[in-house]
Amino acid sequence: MLNGLRVAVVIPCFKVRAQILEVLSGIPPEIDEIICVDDGCPDHSGSFITENCRDPRLTILFNDRNQGVGGAVMTGYRHCIQRDRFDVVVKLDGDNQMDPARIPDLLKPVREGQAGYSKGNRFGNLRVIHKMPLPRLLGNLGVSLICRFSSGYWHIQDSANGYTAISTDVLKNLPLDKISRNYFFESDMLCHLYYLRTAVTEVGMDARYGSETSNVNELREIIIFAFMHAKRFLQRIFRMYVRKPAAGTIPLVLAAAASAAVPVMLMLGKDMTGILLCTAIAILFLVIFFIFDLSGEPRGACRRQSANNQEAKNS
Repeated sequence: MLNGLRVAVVIPCFKVRAQILEVLSGIPPEIDEIICVDDGCPDHSGSFITENCRDPRLTILFNDRNQGVGGAVMTGYRHCIQRDRFDVVVKLDGDNQMDPARIPDLLKPVREGQAGYSKGNRFGNLRVIHKMPLPRLLGNLGVSLICRFSSGYWHIQDSANGYTAISTDVLKNLPLDKISRNYFFESDMLCHLYYLRTAVTEVGMDARYGSETSNVNELREIIIFAFMHAKRFLQRIFRMYVRKPAAGTIPLVLAAAASAAVPVMLMLGKDMTGILLCTAIAILFLVIFFIFDLSGEPRGACRRQSANNQEAKNS
C-alpha cells in the first residue's frame, strides 16, 4: 500500500528483455502487485521475467497473439478489475524510459481527488525537451495538438505520454473493448474518458532515452493516427453538440452554414466582398464555438456520474 492506496502496476512487454529487469527492480516496495503482460512477444519476455525475477508481487499474463500495446494494457486492466482490490492502476512501459520512482508523484492527484486519471508530461521542462530526439519531439507535439481537438482535453500537453495512473472507479466504467489496441490507445483513452467527464491532470517528469529500439512503423502509425483523430473529433462533435444540443451548438451551426455558403457564392459568381464577409462570419462563429468547447472541458474534483458512465459504455 502506497500513501493509503492499494496500487497495481501494469507493464506491457514486447521485445523488452534488455530493460525489463531494471524496470522491475526500480518499482517502489509499497506497490501491491506488478502485472507484466507478454503481448505475444517473439523474445518470450514473460518466460524471461519468470526465470529471472523472484519478486513475490509479480503476476505474468500472456496474450496468445500480439494485440498491440493498447491490447496488452487492456489485458492488464481487466485483470485488475477482476481482482477488485486496487484503488489505482499505474501503467508503466517496460523499455525503461519511465522512472518507476515517480509513481508516488503520479498517484498524488488521484489520491487527493483532483483527477481520476493522471499522465506524465515531458513538455513542461525545457531541459527535458532538449534531450528528446528531434523526430520524436516534433511527432509528439503534433499528436498532442491534434488530440486537443479529438479528445476535448484542451489543457493536455503530452497526450502521447504512456506513464499514467487511473482510479479503478473510473477504470471500471471505461468501455475497454472499444479502446484502440495500437499506439493510438493513449489518445483514445482520453477520448473515452471525456464522455465519463473524468478530470485529467499532468505531472511533469523526465523521460530516459537509451539503447532501446522502437517497435513503431512510423508511416503506418501516422496514417492510423490521422484517421482515428479525425474520426474521434467528428464523433465527439456529433455526440456533444448534434445529438444533444448544447450552448455551443448554435455557433457551430452558424459556422457550418456560413462555410457552406462560400462555395455556393463562388459558383454563382457573387461579389467577392460578400464572399469575404461570409468567410469572416464563419471564422468568427467557429472561434466562438471552440470557446464554448474549451469551457466544457472536464475539470475539478473527480466525481462518478452514473448517467455519463452508462452513456460512455454504450458509445
